[in-house]
Amino acid sequence: MFIRKRSSYPILKVEWEGERLISMQELSFRCELHPEVIEHYVVLDLISPIKYGKKGYLFRESAVDEIRIIQRLRRDLGVNLISAGIILDLLDEIDELKKEVSRLRKMR
Repeated sequence: MFIRKRSSYPILKVEWEGERLISMQELSFRCELHPEVIEHYVVLDLISPIKYGKKGYLFRESAVDEIRIIQRLRRDLGVNLISAGIILDLLDEIDELKKEVSRLRKMR
């Protein structure tokens, strides 16, 4: 029987624009990815760290969802990383357009 080791990452209580920031270690643990893979995603601009301090990168908690989307795109659709980045950008644009439509409807 496999018993998952409890993580040893520190719990951060840092926020950026109302969203909790998480460490590279926490992001790595929650996404079940090696930190080097996450660093590769940063280099490819698939995810963006908020700060780089003495303890390394800090990410918005929403990076967990972004990485999970990347993983699903790669696993289920065979999408490469560059295409995954384009898809993430398009999804962000769709969200912004939905917000704008909602705002305009409220103005009527």
